[in-house]
Amino acid sequence: MTGPARQCARMVGRQPEKYADAIGRLVEVIGRHDAAWLAWFAASGVRPYVVSYEDLDADLVGVTHAVLDFLGLTLPAGAAAVPRHRRQADQLNREWIRRYRAVSTGAGTRVARPR
Repeated sequence: MTGPARQCARMVGRQPEKYADAIGRLVEVIGRHDAAWLAWFAASGVRPYVVSYEDLDADLVGVTHAVLDFLGLTLPAGAAAVPRHRRQADQLNREWIRRYRAVSTGAGTRVARPR
């Protein structure tokens, strides 16, 4: 288990206000990873097709077709993009995000808006 994963595991069942700094650090790690990927794509001359989790969650089939279009591909005749997983986030996640934002100030507060 990685450091961030261990940190998340310790926060399960706790209050977000108590862990605002830890959550902020994890959000910053995600931001650094995003920036590193964008830098790698730019340095490699690759134009990525960017998909947000929120867009994928809202319309998995539509986003799948958009990715295929971007790649110049189509589904084989008779095939369909069918979601096989369900969203894991729930009201508890939305509540943690709301409460984290209420106590957090400044860097590390980039948490995606829940749908």
